[in-house]
Amino acid sequence: MTIKFLKAYVLRISFFVFLGQINGIQASTIYEEIWKSDNNRCTVTYVDSEGQPVKPNTHIVLNEQGAAEKDTNQDLATHPLFKSVDESVFAQPTYTAFIKIETTN
Repeated sequence: MTIKFLKAYVLRISFFVFLGQINGIQASTIYEEIWKSDNNRCTVTYVDSEGQPVKPNTHIVLNEQGAAEKDTNQDLATHPLFKSVDESVFAQPTYTAFIKIETTN
């Protein structure tokens, strides 16, 4: 359920960013405001070229693998986006509320 939740979270944030781009609002501003306002936010880092987290002791480690091609629906990534997730984040109020929303629909 944790990866499913994270994918839903990323999709919802992406949707708001997309709406911001349509309406001429700076998408990064929307994302930053949402992120800053969450007192329970988790820490996120990505892996370096050796596959190791850039920042140790973070909640979520992403394996970005470069940008996707614009004109294709094909996933070109060779590895999952989420390298690791500290499941303790799902006990924090923001995430428990979001999980509740996702599971009641």
